[in-house]
Amino acid sequence: MNVKVFVSVLVVIAVLGVGIVMLNLRPSSSNITSGSKTVMYISGGINRTVSLRKVTVDAFVGARFISGKTDAPNTIVEFSDYQCPACAMFATQIQPEFKTRLLETGKVRFAYRDFPLPQHQNAKITAVAAACANLQGRFEPMNQILFRAQNQWDSLSPNLAKEKLKELATNTGVNQKEFATCLSSQQFDAAIEADQAAGNAVQLEATPSFVVNGYLVSGAIPIEAFEAIIRATNNP
Repeated sequence: MNVKVFVSVLVVIAVLGVGIVMLNLRPSSSNITSGSKTVMYISGGINRTVSLRKVTVDAFVGARFISGKTDAPNTIVEFSDYQCPACAMFATQIQPEFKTRLLETGKVRFAYRDFPLPQHQNAKITAVAAACANLQGRFEPMNQILFRAQNQWDSLSPNLAKEKLKELATNTGVNQKEFATCLSSQQFDAAIEADQAAGNAVQLEATPSFVVNGYLVSGAIPIEAFEAIIRATNNP
């Protein structure tokens, strides 16, 4: 094993260790510019860095699940997969503080977009479940319960997963009959495909990925990183 191969193996092991799901994609010159940045931040008392890539498409356009004040000076778009472990880590461990420090303070307008990966057999049906809950005004609680209960449905067969989703939805206060009918429909196929097309347009390399003020960053980064990126992208 030569040095390059050894280093590549270590990188793969490190990525798998934190649960980030990497995609076999390469940046497209039409959507990625040369305006990259390396941003420094402090988390847990340790100096860290995060790499950003400038994108030329507006990932916010067409997003369905939006929160935060309409006049917020910053925008963040998340591309996520309900079956991705790192996406669950962001949702359960980072997002509560993200909401408190960035959304509720009026600093950020946030959009969640679906990017179900082909290797995750239950990722699309869970995206449909969240969209069905959204029809009844229950997107946020359904989004959270899907991630928090990920280990209850991610390894099930598609049919059993669908039944588990119906069970989980009862905890969000939705009308069960309407939810079940919606879950068995294909009414959100086009919307999910549009989200995936938006993710492909910015050339995602992992889930979760975020477009912060037009800059792409990958991974379940901590709140300090988001705050540093916002400062950096406001001062080009």
